[in-house]
Amino acid sequence: MPDGTHLYTCATLLTGDPSVGYWFDAPDALMSDAQSCCGGAPTQVEAPLLPPVAVGTLGALHGPREIKPQEHADLEGGPIRINPFAVIVRDQSGANAYVNALASWQAWAGDGNPHQGADGQGYYFPSEFPVNYALLETSDGQPIVVIAPEVSVTSDGEAPLGHPTLGACPTGGGAPLVLMAGEIWGDTLTNHSGRFNHHPSVTEEALADAVKLFNCFGISITRTTYYPPKP
Repeated sequence: MPDGTHLYTCATLLTGDPSVGYWFDAPDALMSDAQSCCGGAPTQVEAPLLPPVAVGTLGALHGPREIKPQEHADLEGGPIRINPFAVIVRDQSGANAYVNALASWQAWAGDGNPHQGADGQGYYFPSEFPVNYALLETSDGQPIVVIAPEVSVTSDGEAPLGHPTLGACPTGGGAPLVLMAGEIWGDTLTNHSGRFNHHPSVTEEALADAVKLFNCFGISITRTTYYPPKP
């Protein structure tokens, strides 16, 4: 949560398949007590609403549809990784940091070498990889953007770190609740996310307003590609 507290959503399926992992039938049914997912009484709560912001409507906070095994610090489960290349953007200095980081990511694409992340581990950059972003809310109700390359923990590129690893809390531990998540392809912004693009608040209007936020922060976006939410 923006204030550092945790809410919980209950997984309905767990597999060791790197393409699946944990699956959530009702990712927006949030509980205040983890035991609600383990046979305890329901403790359902509502996600807080984002206060109005200058750029317009950015959607509503919601959780992921699935979390894959490699996105956990331990393949058996437990805390969720934070993408070690993530850049937090809330102003022009953050945008500059992103541009500088992007140049390095592109230089490493397809070189077959592990590149050390902020966590000290090595990660691989496929020859083509999406640059993922997530719109989050700060504790004072302001939107920020977290941007990171979809790197892989294996050299074959088959174990990528996706949108659930784009948290901004230093302590990590859980997947973020996002307003929107998608990809950046040059100057094009999309809402393409298999994990988060299920919420009805992810509208074309919200994507257009996200473009305004990116441009306000200093990241030039001129086009969008919109994907209707999946049920």
